[in-house]
Amino acid sequence: MPRTPALLLPAVLAALAAGACAEATGPDSAVVATTDATSYVAEIIPGSAPRTRYAFRVVVRIDNRSARPVALARCAPGSTSPIFGVTLQADSVALRSAFDPGWSCVGGVPPLVLAPGATRLDTLAIQGPTAFDGVSGAPRGVTAGLMTIHFASDVPMLSTNAFYVSQIP
Repeated sequence: MPRTPALLLPAVLAALAAGACAEATGPDSAVVATTDATSYVAEIIPGSAPRTRYAFRVVVRIDNRSARPVALARCAPGSTSPIFGVTLQADSVALRSAFDPGWSCVGGVPPLVLAPGATRLDTLAIQGPTAFDGVSGAPRGVTAGLMTIHFASDVPMLSTNAFYVSQIP
């Protein structure tokens, strides 16, 4: 049986205490992505009822400490932020984050390039649920829990540190 967010709280607090704002990335440890906080409150988007949606902002810092440029995929020619996903850190693969955006991108868009030694800051407007059941109207995904942000890039598994999302009912 999956854990509810309330039952996850002690484990989440322990994880955050052990690695608050810790460096988190994929195998290329010279590229590091961190969030500006270890917890966020998702607030109701006014006017979103009856399919209530929530939003919060995350500032992500990506440091390229490597000797090579890093390519971050983007969705459209005028886009200034990289393509990202939001992943729920859960015991069950059946559970997913309700904040994971679906991207519909044009092809052939040059990536955002982060030069060696450079740092970039992105303020990401996270919203969700991004999908609802067509019959019941129930939201798809979890809106509270331990999550990470991952980026489409040439660095395998480039992800941020874990952070906890709670919501205002």
